Amino acid sequence: MNPTDTTPTRRNRRWGRRILWSLLALFGTLAIVAVVGWFGFQKIPSWYKPVRVASSDLSRIRNSLPNAYDSFNAQIQKGETFDFKLIDRTVSEWLVARAELYPDAENWLPKWLRDPVVIFDDNKAIIGARVDYQGWRAIVGIHLTLDITNESITARIVKVTAGALPVPLSQLVKPIDDFLKDEDLDVETMPDPAAIVFKQLLDVGAAKALHDGLYWRNVFKAPNSRHVLKVRGASTANGELKIRIEPR
Repeated sequence: MNPTDTTPTRRNRRWGRRILWSLLALFGTLAIVAVVGWFGFQKIPSWYKPVRVASSDLSRIRNSLPNAYDSFNAQIQKGETFDFKLIDRTVSEWLVARAELYPDAENWLPKWLRDPVVIFDDNKAIIGARVDYQGWRAIVGIHLTLDITNESITARIVKVTAGALPVPLSQLVKPIDDFLKDEDLDVETMPDPAAIVFKQLLDVGAAKALHDGLYWRNVFKAPNSRHVLKVRGASTANGELKIRIEPR
């Protein structure tokens, strides 16, 4: 046999090996990405520290909500600008023990969401929870900021995370819309400001709310008072939300 007759065969073998090694490298890379992504998805974020409410805490929590309300009203009656403060752990306790505070409050959050927590971090608030939605399990965090002007207040989602990974806002549209259509959800049983948020969500829909944020006119009727209120600023840091209120 002429030696040159074997050249095409050798060349084909070399190309075959190259293709095989390329495929192996591709599959290996995809496997590494999948593993890293899975661990990132399952990671518990450092900010997520769910609040545990024992039966011995319930009396204190039941009293803390009306106490905060009474303190807010007392400041309004003075007719002077004041700073109203909330601690994130207190708000988280209200969420966890909501059924103890309001009879119908268990249905204010979807059943696929557990162990909610609120974090007041530097210049943002985080609403986090364990989510188990149609086989999709992760610690989900919604990161919010407030834009306050003389005319309006806008709450915007700056990012959503699942574990350590970012999640497109579009992925939240269906779960939120499904929850808003739940027949057990009764907005009329909710107190303000929860009712205000849910009514706007129902009005504009999840997709628009996630894209544009939630918007309110910056003027509010004060409860049990002749005053109207304007919000002059808000800040979050070190677990505290501080809202500057001007009664008029």
